[in-house]
Amino acid sequence: MEKKILVGTNNKHKLEEIKHILSAFPFEIVSLQDIHLSSDVEENGATYLENAFIKAKHFSQASGLPCISDDTGLEIEILQGKPGIHSARWAGVEGEGRYKANNEKLLWELRNIPLEQRKACFRCTIAFVHGQDLVFHCEGICHGRIAFEPRGKNGFGYDPFFQVDGYDKTFAELPDHVKNQISHRAIALQEFQKRFSALSKSQFGV
Repeated sequence: MEKKILVGTNNKHKLEEIKHILSAFPFEIVSLQDIHLSSDVEENGATYLENAFIKAKHFSQASGLPCISDDTGLEIEILQGKPGIHSARWAGVEGEGRYKANNEKLLWELRNIPLEQRKACFRCTIAFVHGQDLVFHCEGICHGRIAFEPRGKNGFGYDPFFQVDGYDKTFAELPDHVKNQISHRAIALQEFQKRFSALSKSQFGV
């Protein structure tokens, strides 16, 4: 087997984070663009794992490579876990204006809510698939609160509003090398590396 693992995402920001976090991984990390594979997948699962598996299975079968895909959501306690699996399209806007629209909806939903009641977490589920089979999955959770206004220029999505527990900064204010050690995606990918290294040598040729 080629020592390559495909990252099944069309999100360039997510791809950059994954490549940074897996920079010391023993396999080559390959993007959809690297292999000229750019097909969107309908994420119609009812859970993060179902959506991650749908994507990873599709891209693994299309490429012949083992694939990791993630599904990630912001869960706000006072909103009973919303937006959850609908985080990426919460405001119903597609394209370049999606992040702005989602963040405007976030502020509206939490209007007049004091900081102590703005508890939230980011949840990331990663599916590792080879062919049709789910080899294993991992999850990472990062707790914090929703800030009253956007802060910082780094990151993407809800990052300017998510203030991480234990820090006085939002994800967007943290340097990449810090965020990529403590984030939900970093925690899930750290677990992925541990689980992958424990696989049999005969299974993946390592």
